[in-house]
Amino acid sequence: MATQPSTALSESVSSPAADSGSRNAGRTMLQKIWLPRALYTLVPFFYLLAGILALLGALYLPGWSWLLPYALLGAGMCIHAAVWVLSLRLRANHRSQS
Repeated sequence: MATQPSTALSESVSSPAADSGSRNAGRTMLQKIWLPRALYTLVPFFYLLAGILALLGALYLPGWSWLLPYALLGAGMCIHAAVWVLSLRLRANHRSQS
């Protein structure tokens, strides 16, 4: 004869308030974020600035040799993202003008 799990335990674990909170968090994570135009145009330059600062930080950090590879990796990723976003925007502008 099989026993059924306690219903009190399952009710306390899955409360409606907890379910709605997790659903709202999931929706928020998937929503598009609309930035003001001035901020949108500056995003690649923020990436570039972050990459340059990470690169300079990696070069001038005294005694933080364990951090050097991570700083260089982050700098490379930020600079690469800046170049990639700028090239995509230039390509889109070129296509729209043609």
